[in-house]
Amino acid sequence: MKMILLCLLFFALSTSFSDVIIESNYPLRNSNFLEFKKEEDLTLLLWALQNLKDVKDIKISVKGKDTVIFVERYPLVEKVEVKGNWFAGDDEIKNLIGVREGEPLIEFDPENASLNLKRFYRERGFLNAEVQIEIKEKEGGFLDVVVRINEGDLYFMGYPIFEGLKSVSWDRVRRDIGIIPGTVFNESAVRDAQEKASSFLSRLGFYENIVYYRGSKGKELKKPFPRVLFPSSKGGFRGILTSFLHGFTNLLTHPIATIKALTGKGKIAVPEYSVIEGRRFRISFEGNQYFEESRLRELIFKEGGGIDIFFLQRAKNAVEEAYGEKGFLDAKVSYSYSEGEIIFFIEEGERYKLRVKGNLKEDFPPYYDRKAVDEIIQEAVKKLKKKGYLTARVNLREEVNRQSKEVIVDVNLKKGRKVLIKDILYSGKDREIQEIFDKVRADLPAVLNEKILDSVERRLRSFFTREGYLEGSYSVEVSIEEKEEATELTYTYRVNKGPR
Repeated sequence: MKMILLCLLFFALSTSFSDVIIESNYPLRNSNFLEFKKEEDLTLLLWALQNLKDVKDIKISVKGKDTVIFVERYPLVEKVEVKGNWFAGDDEIKNLIGVREGEPLIEFDPENASLNLKRFYRERGFLNAEVQIEIKEKEGGFLDVVVRINEGDLYFMGYPIFEGLKSVSWDRVRRDIGIIPGTVFNESAVRDAQEKASSFLSRLGFYENIVYYRGSKGKELKKPFPRVLFPSSKGGFRGILTSFLHGFTNLLTHPIATIKALTGKGKIAVPEYSVIEGRRFRISFEGNQYFEESRLRELIFKEGGGIDIFFLQRAKNAVEEAYGEKGFLDAKVSYSYSEGEIIFFIEEGERYKLRVKGNLKEDFPPYYDRKAVDEIIQEAVKKLKKKGYLTARVNLREEVNRQSKEVIVDVNLKKGRKVLIKDILYSGKDREIQEIFDKVRADLPAVLNEKILDSVERRLRSFFTREGYLEGSYSVEVSIEEKEEATELTYTYRVNKGPR
């Protein structure tokens, strides 16, 4: 909308004054605008200026009898120089900071770019990487970007510390959360391990635990660290194979750092965590046959939080709801709570059978399962829509008969009418445009699909751009024909190429 208003304003000005002057903060590169504005429509000139990617803003003013167009241009990057990098290549560095030669420098913040690059290196084991980005301005609106990198030493993963952990060995927690000493240090994996450690403690009964990642400290090795060749957290054949692959990767990608670690001169990073175990609870279930205990634990700890009367009531409701959705509509859950021990008593009751009425002829399960019923109905509707019944829907009504222990589900499937694209026509006589429509029409008639209409628009826009019809446009008329089982649509396109 803004562009249209500017075009109209400029057109009015251009017809009222004798000359048009183009000014800019930096020279417009490869510019033939001065010749262009004398020969062509000035509205098109303004459109072309606005579509240059290195133009920031355009202002129009009047000086005497002349119309002045001031073009504010972004500076252009002439050269990007990367120094000191060994691990990452120049192109990767340029992509990470979002700067390329020949491109305008738009809203670039050297400090944020440096932080992103340092974060990239920390994620790959270079904990002390230093980055400095300098911008050198040059004449004519050009500039150079110099990226200086000091990657520093590579750090391998050390053995983590869990301060405050008393009931479980550190090594047992480490193996469970996936921290593998001897692999290249990874900041993201270490942070993710915080939540994994908390989940591990919950499985042991410490449901009120708190685990906090304090950070990682770099340390210089005082003796050889053979773990870099055999970094494994599990035994068995698979563990040995994984360990070998990790060690081979270390030696292949970081040979110098690996050799230094093997000779006791390398560096490791030690993740440190603070742990508050909290009270330990023993939670058990009695009477459950349909659900396994692991599934019930997932249900009751889904929302988290400490163990109190509100937790117990939420857990009771969650278990009863899960049973109800599987057809155990009479299931009852109670609990007993004493210091350190919670027992959930489950009376599953009889599972209700499923009886389906209506016009949907599908294979439903013998017992009521709300999720299974919904999936079958959704799949039936999906199939109909693929066939063109775009308004297909299902009316569903459930009735519970507690005497016969069954759920009656009345399914009324309404197909609606099939909607088809009968034809897509072109009202003009241009041979090239007709070829575009011939390609689309080859697959018609077809089910109404936005992709077909998008294809027409995409092909027309591509034609306009390729052939230079920058003001090309089209309009569409839709005629509807109601048949016995379907609604058929015919689209007629009128194309205006405009000046070339």
